[in-house]
Amino acid sequence: MMTRTLSLCIATFNRAMFLEETLECIASQSEPDVEVVVLDGGSTDRTSDVVQKFRERIPHLRYERKGEPGGVDRDFDSAVSIASGEYCWLMADDDRLVPGALRAVLNRLSRRALSLLVVNAGIYNEDFSSVLRARALDFGDDRTYEPGDNTRLFVELGNHLSFIGATIVRRELWCSRTRDSYFGSQFIHVGVLFQAPLPMAAVLMVQPLVAIRYGNASWTARTFEIWMFTWPDLIWSFGQFTDEAKAAVCSREPWRSIRRLLLYRAKGAYSLRDYRTLLASRIASPALRLPALAIALVPGVLCNMIAISVLRLFYRDAAVALLDLRKSRFNLVHRLKTSTSSAQHA
Repeated sequence: MMTRTLSLCIATFNRAMFLEETLECIASQSEPDVEVVVLDGGSTDRTSDVVQKFRERIPHLRYERKGEPGGVDRDFDSAVSIASGEYCWLMADDDRLVPGALRAVLNRLSRRALSLLVVNAGIYNEDFSSVLRARALDFGDDRTYEPGDNTRLFVELGNHLSFIGATIVRRELWCSRTRDSYFGSQFIHVGVLFQAPLPMAAVLMVQPLVAIRYGNASWTARTFEIWMFTWPDLIWSFGQFTDEAKAAVCSREPWRSIRRLLLYRAKGAYSLRDYRTLLASRIASPALRLPALAIALVPGVLCNMIAISVLRLFYRDAAVALLDLRKSRFNLVHRLKTSTSSAQHA
């Protein structure tokens, strides 16, 4: 099998509409030294038809469909396993490459052998009509992390790497590391990267090369569980870092913050059910359980109104959080628009 410089590895499941937009962006800047691997976790929509549509426009396009869903982590691992690239760019199935992104990455990879190349991103709303944040990372210049700089890499880029589309990893490194223990974590790539020190340098490109479609993740319905438990458990599992370094990326138990619970309540992501299934058994003291229970019972509409007012008044860079609040089931304007749209289609 011919080895290419770069494989774009996309794991997808029943998201044909978004995948089509992603492949369109890739096709518009196709490079001969780049292949595209689409790993379909058993979609029942028109995903296979969408991929077939791009056969001629993306010369090195590989498509593999599994008989049943294996989960996003397992599917990304499968995509990397069958890829032929020296490096694998792990891409979400609903994001877009900015014009010239592939050429910029190939140029950077040609300069030096790396364990990891991290790309910056712009954050947009779901239909890309509004820029929420022009740069996810507001660094001035590219950064290089030599072997031995793993703690600095972890602290500075750990949170950014929760976005899988920022990750371009050396395939040899990926295949040499433990992966199956991270199946189900939603962030297998972070487990691969930080389970041990990287043997070669890592580089951050500060130029935004990906446009993120914010709020469209396949696990959005599990937002509270993911960010309060799954992500912290992963970050705090890495033995090579000090507690101080881990705390710089994520609190060990973020759910203990009253402010966070109120914000998730306002977003419609924290409920009485979440309290009962995720929190009650973790809090030993009845006195400490009371605030968590009280927040789960506070009227969501009231929380939503207060949160939006506070963010507008005191936080300038709050576009992402405000979008979550405006899309919440507790937002009165969103409710009105939803009910109006339903009535028109009735």
